[in-house]
Amino acid sequence: MNKYWAQLPTEEVGAEILKKIDDFYLFIQKSGRNKLWEQSYYNYYRANDHLGGMYQSGDIDQFTNLPVNEFRNLLQHVLVMTTSQRPSFQPMAINNDYQSQAQVLLARNLLEYYQKEKKLEVHIKKAVEDSLIYGDGFISLNWDSTLGTEYGLDEDGKMIKDGDIEIQNHSPLNVVYDFTVSEFHKRDWIIICEYKNRFDLSAKFKKRAEEILDFGDVGRNKPGSNGLRFDRQESGDMIPVYKMYHRPTLARPQGRYTELLSPDLVLIDAPLPYKDIPVYRIAPNEENESPFGYSPAFDLLPLQEALDGLHGIAITNNSSPI
Repeated sequence: MNKYWAQLPTEEVGAEILKKIDDFYLFIQKSGRNKLWEQSYYNYYRANDHLGGMYQSGDIDQFTNLPVNEFRNLLQHVLVMTTSQRPSFQPMAINNDYQSQAQVLLARNLLEYYQKEKKLEVHIKKAVEDSLIYGDGFISLNWDSTLGTEYGLDEDGKMIKDGDIEIQNHSPLNVVYDFTVSEFHKRDWIIICEYKNRFDLSAKFKKRAEEILDFGDVGRNKPGSNGLRFDRQESGDMIPVYKMYHRPTLARPQGRYTELLSPDLVLIDAPLPYKDIPVYRIAPNEENESPFGYSPAFDLLPLQEALDGLHGIAITNNSSPI
């Protein structure tokens, strides 16, 4: 194909976006990164496995296992040391005129509002925790016209709101990007997978309401999962929404923002309404020649496995009849 995929018309770009998602999931499976994330997840949340007690294993349950989660303990210590001091944002004006100084005061009050009311500090701490577990933590900041203060009625008599910023954390499985670049900041596009209530979505996109509700019943053919837990239950009301952000480039000067459920159900397709992609990443360290982050947790995984074996041997021998 001689045409850049992000330049394709609306009726064709949806299929390319889903293909990018499929390619990303195929890569993390073949490279073993998905398995690494799973191992880190399960060792961090060990109680999902042992359910709060010792357990038996072996062909005839001859081994007694005693989980001692040093892995989580060490990462929690790093998390506390990293986030114990509250983030302090200090807006500064370039000019000394009255209008610039007034804008600094407004910016300071806005930052304080979003830290308290929108729990920005909580989201940042969650992103740090995610980065320790998976190597990458992600936060998105999107403008949502359905949030904010009510100020009027639309032509149908329904309340209109003035909009507000929506802050969300995302697991690494829900953030798809070009895995062929050597550094994360060099990526041109990001695709976010979010799960939305289909009834809320149909109320927001009234012209496509019937298609959205029908998709919720029969169209749940997503290429990936929004979680690492095997026991997660899918809700009948929640459906995957894919949001593609393409930053302004020579090939796509105005950038692009596309929101879709399927190739045939594109809800929004417009120039990027932001200066840059509103998805922000934190990583404990960068993996050389790779867009993925690297966490010390990855090196702790075999040590935790060895400790589990030693504890199991000790408790089994201690409880065995002489």
